[in-house]
Amino acid sequence: MTLSAVPVATPLLRRLALSFADPALERDWWVWFAAERARLLRGGTAVLLGGMMLFIPFDQVMFPEVARTLLVIRLATLALMVAATPALFGRRSADLLATHGQELLLYVCVVVLAGLSGIGWVLAPVLHDERAYAPLMALCLTIAGLYGSTGLRFRYAAPLCLAITAVFALVAAVRSDPPAGYFLAVLIFGAGVNLIGLVVSWSMEHHGRRAFLRARELDLERRRSESFLLNVMPRAYADRLAAGEGACVDRLADATVLFATIVGFPEATRDHPPVQVVVLLDRIVATFDALATAEGVERIKTIGSTYMAAAGVTGARADHAEATLRLALAMRDATRGAARREGLHLQLRVGVCSGPLVAGVIGRSRFAFDCWGDTANMAARLDVAGAPDRIQVSATTRARLGEGYVVESRGLVVLKGKGAVETFWVEAP
Repeated sequence: MTLSAVPVATPLLRRLALSFADPALERDWWVWFAAERARLLRGGTAVLLGGMMLFIPFDQVMFPEVARTLLVIRLATLALMVAATPALFGRRSADLLATHGQELLLYVCVVVLAGLSGIGWVLAPVLHDERAYAPLMALCLTIAGLYGSTGLRFRYAAPLCLAITAVFALVAAVRSDPPAGYFLAVLIFGAGVNLIGLVVSWSMEHHGRRAFLRARELDLERRRSESFLLNVMPRAYADRLAAGEGACVDRLADATVLFATIVGFPEATRDHPPVQVVVLLDRIVATFDALATAEGVERIKTIGSTYMAAAGVTGARADHAEATLRLALAMRDATRGAARREGLHLQLRVGVCSGPLVAGVIGRSRFAFDCWGDTANMAARLDVAGAPDRIQVSATTRARLGEGYVVESRGLVVLKGKGAVETFWVEAP
């Protein structure tokens, strides 16, 4: 179940009205309650249907003089109950229960009680002496069940139980010759069970709503935690971490790493207030993040004005190099746009390398998703040895690109710790 993120209001729950102040929260409550009670409602309806059918031969044996009339009443009750089964057991039953579950439950209860009232009307004249108290006990159990176990909301259960008590008293008065003190027993038992049932029904709905609020708060906290984890690491690793997996580190056969540095950022913002500098950097990084998400590339981290991302780290993909190049070109265009808007001299310098990689989550109290290996080191060196507004790639990345790019050999470039290696400039078609 997913609960809508309705802002918490105070007070949330109107005590006497048994409703939430927020209409959206009230809708969520009934959806949640319907889902919680759906199995009980279906099971209870099935039991009632079975009970009605099982008592048909019982009537023939116990009350042969009115068996035909009882059969008509039971069949009519069964037909009315069967009319509700598509809404309870059909394909769209979940949606119907979520929106009209209480109305369906009220319908079933009214049909069953109407059928029982009809049966009571027919049987009342033939029940004498001690047998007259059996329907009274059944009435008390029925009222208790309507209040306590059906899940019928308080505003429906209370009038329905009072009505069935009045109907029972009417049937007893008009159709039977009850023993002395019978009506006093009806009054005492009926009033007592209804009074207890009112308190129980109100308390159950009140505590159910409080339980819903707690479940909603827990769900919101879970989603906040999940959102935080997804901001720190890819979902695949977040799921593994949530499942209790220890070291979430993988050796990847082939992936592509990007390092991109905003050249001139410290110099261009030297005279700006520190907060303004951070806000500007945040806007640029947020733009880079959106572009990376659009290409299915994972942002790894930022180091000052350097942005690190990688493709192919959350699952094998054949186009990881091309996806990273598309991201690099889009990031460069975004940097040019930011420079024009802010009136600053900013350029993006990019280094890209493809090859084997180790990626995963490190830390226990503070998580960090990162990449390691020669491929990541090479991408960082290509960035440092690159040129402003240019995208420099390794030979391994060049070999993985299709024909849709303009590639220019830069020749041999000396990289720290790597010696002289051939690199390439890449442009859009």
